[in-house]
Amino acid sequence: MRIKVFFICTVAIIALTVILTLNNSLSYATVTGSDPTPTPTLIYIPFDNPALAEIMQNGVDLAKQEKYDEAIEVFNQAIEIDPNFAPAYVALGYVYLEIKDYDSAMTNSQLAIELDLELAEGYILRGDIYQKLGNYEESLKEYNFVISLYPDKAEAYVARSRLYQLLEDYDSALADINKALEITPESVARYVLRALVYIGMEDYETALQDIIQAIQLLPDFSELETSNLSVVQYANVFGVAGSIQNRLGNYGAAIENLDRAIEIFPDQAEFYYNRGFAYYSLGNHDQALSDYNLAIELSAEAPEFDYLGYYFERGLVYVAMSNYPAALADFNQALELKPDYSDAYIQIGLIYVAQEDYSAAISSFSDAIEIEPDNVQAYANRGLTYISLENYDLAIQDFDLVIQLMPEIFVGYLGRGLAYYYSGYGKEALRDLREYERLVGEENVNPLYIPIIEQLGLDPV
Repeated sequence: MRIKVFFICTVAIIALTVILTLNNSLSYATVTGSDPTPTPTLIYIPFDNPALAEIMQNGVDLAKQEKYDEAIEVFNQAIEIDPNFAPAYVALGYVYLEIKDYDSAMTNSQLAIELDLELAEGYILRGDIYQKLGNYEESLKEYNFVISLYPDKAEAYVARSRLYQLLEDYDSALADINKALEITPESVARYVLRALVYIGMEDYETALQDIIQAIQLLPDFSELETSNLSVVQYANVFGVAGSIQNRLGNYGAAIENLDRAIEIFPDQAEFYYNRGFAYYSLGNHDQALSDYNLAIELSAEAPEFDYLGYYFERGLVYVAMSNYPAALADFNQALELKPDYSDAYIQIGLIYVAQEDYSAAISSFSDAIEIEPDNVQAYANRGLTYISLENYDLAIQDFDLVIQLMPEIFVGYLGRGLAYYYSGYGKEALRDLREYERLVGEENVNPLYIPIIEQLGLDPV
């Protein structure tokens, strides 16, 4: 007579959640999204004309402070003084680009180019506008044109590197940012940009070395006004450092860097989000919750920002705190923002499992599978839930799919072995559980399953 130890299935679900959530569901904390390449490097200051130079520098300083309306007024003053001064139109175009007035930005780029056909910054600005508009082909043409005219124009390589990064052509992005650093090796922003390229290539150790170099090159904060960095760009260096440390699992170091970023610029939502991720990873759920709350509060002020992950991650904190109603609210809010968010359906299903509402759990896992037919986590969790409902045939079908999709992980064999065991198919159960034992190593077999394996080994074939 076989003892149907259903709590084993619950334990298996919990184990599965840990394994697959760490690999799939928990999105890595994001890299801060602000542009690390400061616009003022592309704005020419005519030091041979002190009056005009003072106005242009004033406009640059206002733009760095994000006082865009005032910067527009100042750059227009420069144009009034000299209507043929093309760099003033470039400066004005970049301010309009910052406030997403793409028509005005394009108009000013065209005026700059008409006034000076050899002004590289005019073409780079136009390429940047095309990039923001999603017209990557035209953007690339502009950057290529500048590089053909000026092979040592570092800013053009930087701009093209950012485009290649956006296109996930990381090899080309790396080649261009390397060229830019070869031309100007002491640039904080370019080391940050190369770190972002290495992050895209999932080479986090090398990314960390670049961000350390960027931090070493940072001017003293008291001297920021005389540099090409804005306050937020200065803070972002530490923000990116924190994100990289998160990816490396160095959560204490991540928190130290993010503390510094927040100290410098406390209004950046992603700093709190990334720090919340680090605290969550360290098991400090109260502090993680506080940071996620702040991230959501700040991101609400930027409705165009894609912050659905903030709700998802906060939902995971609520799950860890066993606050299932709050977790469900957050996962459902994530689904409001992205109806095809399969991971949110999986987490909702797991909450229903914890509440022993197995039918509702299966419905949620099935929703995830409908969205993402190759989602191993959804099949595995649904299979384990079917075992709890004693529906072993459907459980076996789900674990067949798990094994087909990911034959190298143990969960498929463990789940199918349990389903066979409870169905009375001893030979098949022993085969799968032995494979589970092989994959995890005999010393790592969960003690709960050892009696089952031993019993099956003694049963006559």
